Amino acid sequence: MGDWGFTSSSMQHAFAVPQFVSACGSTFDLLAARTMDPIDPSNMIESIALLGEDKSELDCHVVADVDLDGERFVLLTPKKTWVSIVRDDEDGVLEVPPEDFTEQLKAAFAAELSSKNLVITVVSGEYLLEGTVSDDFSETCDSMSISDEDDEDSFLILADIEVDYAQYLLLAPEMPAMFAARVRDGKAVALDEKELAKVESHLEEALEARVN
Repeated sequence: MGDWGFTSSSMQHAFAVPQFVSACGSTFDLLAARTMDPIDPSNMIESIALLGEDKSELDCHVVADVDLDGERFVLLTPKKTWVSIVRDDEDGVLEVPPEDFTEQLKAAFAAELSSKNLVITVVSGEYLLEGTVSDDFSETCDSMSISDEDDEDSFLILADIEVDYAQYLLLAPEMPAMFAARVRDGKAVALDEKELAKVESHLEEALEARVN
């Protein structure tokens, strides 16, 4: 699904920032641009839970890590693809929150995705995708860019359905998010902006060493 980079807030603009990353800081756009080869999650041998603000947990792969002053800092990527569902109409592109993910929508998306062996699940108030998005499938997907005054994010359109005369899209970021966190008691806790500023360069070096 394209190149890998890591970010503190992939969902912006019409989208709410997920609770798991709302405390993170800046993005790593330059590093993402330099990272040409994807990291294969199947080669990642360690996983860890990222704690949400409400103590919910998101299972993640450890992409890279560093030890600084006796503390361990990690880059994480979710084991399951983090996706969003939006409605596209005359009012623009609007997010469909999980609480509005009706049985009718579930059935329509399930029918669309069944041939790809993909299933949408809701975990701790976030949409996640079970199954693997193959390169062959992703290459056939259209893309969509959403911009604001500061930046632009690109998404793959994994599914496009119509329900009750409204168009609904299943979106996945072209560069899956990676989260910066500190490890405490075997769990990962997201860094705030001040904390991230102190370790950002070290995490960049660790990721570059992994992909090169």
